[in-house]
Amino acid sequence: MAINRETRRTVLWVFIIIILAVLSAIFLYPRYKEKQAKIAELNSRKAVLAQKEAERRQLSGEVEALQNDPETVGRVAREKFGMGKDGERVVIYK
Repeated sequence: MAINRETRRTVLWVFIIIILAVLSAIFLYPRYKEKQAKIAELNSRKAVLAQKEAERRQLSGEVEALQNDPETVGRVAREKFGMGKDGERVVIYK
């Protein structure tokens, strides 16, 4: 049974399309993986940035309190430097 010319042409086009699809997958898959890795890195860096922003806000609040609140200054002086108010006796436990 002979295959007519039109059927051969159709089979040839299907074969060419399949070859192009396979080649596209072979060449595009590494790019896809690279993009996924970059997206993961970006998300990781965004998380670090959010953490650093929260830390910056906390530190800004502490600086504000140290600049404007005498009670905070006194508390930090007692806790970090072992200082006391006039008339207080400082006892340090180790």
